[in-house]
Amino acid sequence: MKLRIVSGGQISPDRLDEKTAVRLALYMTREGTAVVKDCRKVTVHNIEEYWLGRLSASVATEVKSHLAQCKACRLKSVTVRAEMLWLKHILAAWAARQGERRRSERRPAHGLVRLDVLTNQGDAAVFAASLRDESEHGIGLICQRHCTPGESVRVWRQGTALSGVVRYCRPVGDAFMIGMELKAA
Repeated sequence: MKLRIVSGGQISPDRLDEKTAVRLALYMTREGTAVVKDCRKVTVHNIEEYWLGRLSASVATEVKSHLAQCKACRLKSVTVRAEMLWLKHILAAWAARQGERRRSERRPAHGLVRLDVLTNQGDAAVFAASLRDESEHGIGLICQRHCTPGESVRVWRQGTALSGVVRYCRPVGDAFMIGMELKAA
């Protein structure tokens, strides 16, 4: 969808929603209209700080007043605002992908289980643990014992043994949160 800017029309940056900002930033980049005449009274940095609400009240009033009068700076402000919202959109999408790397959805889980930490000799140290969450490929546990990533473990739940490997172990208060990846059956 093409964004059309009507000659002589004004774009109000404070009414710029995220979807329109992304379209506007892409349009300006593609069409080369992001470069505007610089009157040097308001810098890009001042405009960024203005939109982030970081300017003092007096400087913010000065910038707002200037933007109302100067067409070049107003266009610069729209451009900066569009780029800021576009970056926010891109970073949010990236963060969403980075935050969850699991192959399957995690579900809350409750109850006590027996945790066997297996040794190289085939013996097991036995501990009580509580379920935190579960997925098709893993289990989250809370336990009083620290486990080392890479250790082989077995969880006994309702008479069924689930074998796996510790992927992480983080302190949580006086206990540890353990992430266990299940081995294929």
